Amino acid sequence: MDKNELLLRRLLWEHHGCESQFLYGDDGELQCSNPKHCFPHCFPPVTDFKRDSIQLLEWKLGNEILKRIMLRPDK
Repeated sequence: MDKNELLLRRLLWEHHGCESQFLYGDDGELQCSNPKHCFPHCFPPVTDFKRDSIQLLEWKLGNEILKRIMLRPDK
């Protein structure tokens, strides 16, 4: 992974919207343990912004966005 990709993954990890209680960044890790990203489920129940493929991150975060849209009341 080149330094630009790592920088983008770190920015996504820092600003993807979860509270700090779910974030783990010690020892160079970039993980989020918020179960909301695992829709309907995934194993392990951790979103790893450093090791998950771009496609898997898109699936996990994209499903969360879709779930938010579906739960919004109609205007």
